[in-house]
This record gives sequence, C-alpha cells and structure tokens, in this order.
Amino acid sequence: MNAGALVLRGDVALDPVVSGGGQERGRRGGTVDVAAAVGLAAAVRATKRDRDSALESTTRFTSELRNFFAGVKGVTLTAPGARLLPGHVHLTVDAVASDELLFVLDQSGICASAASSCSSGAGVASHVLAAMGMDAARAKGAVRFTLGAETTAEDVAALRHAFSGAMDQLRGH
Repeated sequence: MNAGALVLRGDVALDPVVSGGGQERGRRGGTVDVAAAVGLAAAVRATKRDRDSALESTTRFTSELRNFFAGVKGVTLTAPGARLLPGHVHLTVDAVASDELLFVLDQSGICASAASSCSSGAGVASHVLAAMGMDAARAKGAVRFTLGAETTAEDVAALRHAFSGAMDQLRGH
C-alpha cells in the first residue's frame, strides 16, 4: 500500500473515484493504510523541520556550481539571468556530446542527465531546448545536474573534480 496527500481549497468540488464508506466527507471509500499514513505524517514533519536549511544549502551549492561552470572554457550555462529553481544546473558543452560526458562522469560516480527533464531519455533533440531558441548542435551537449537536501560540500567538490577530469579526457588534454 501507500499514502499520499491531496490538498484542496474548500470551494473545489471533487467526485470520488471509488464509492463507499463515506470517508473524508464522501470523497474517499475504503480503509486507510495506517502504517503508510503514519509514515507520510513523519515525512511531512521532517520536511517542514528541514525545509529552510535544505533550501539554503541547496541554493548555496547551486550558486557555487554555476560559478564554477561559468569559468570552464566551452561551457555555457542555460538561461543566464533567469529566475531558476534552486538545485538545478543546466548547461551545454561545446564539441562534447552529452552522452559521452555522462558516461565519463558516471565512471567517477557522478549522476547527471542529458537534455532537459521533459525529454530525458528520449534520444531525440529536446523540444524544450528548441523552444528556448537553442540550436540542435548546442543541444547535443546539454547536461543537467540536480542537487537536493542530501547534497554535501564533498559532493560538489567531487563533481567539480570529475567534470574537470572529464573535460580533459574528452578534449584529449
């Protein structure tokens, strides 16, 4: 079983998907998985408790990485000057295919993704990057890094080190 939360404004009408019982003011039928509900409540409390510190560290690490990548020759940060979500660093690398870079980074224990999240794994040019005005040649070198509450300063240092090594390896230095 599992648990989830659906938060609705009071004026939103919701028809039940499964009828019966009349639980939750007639919006849900059936018996709640108590263990899953308790787990969900614990997760919500932990998220609320840690949210501000996680946001601060994620924002700081994202900024550090963006500054690092801005200084790497042939790397272009996507959407410079735009208001961005913390924890997302998207860039393109000139003359390096993203799948090659991902392979080398993976060998160093770094997990990343190619293109944009909307086309991840699609094997075709990202329609999102095209809509942003990015040409297909540049989009072939698109890489996305995602940071979160669990990201540490050591993780960021490892990424910087692995990325520098990958660039040297892929560019034949």
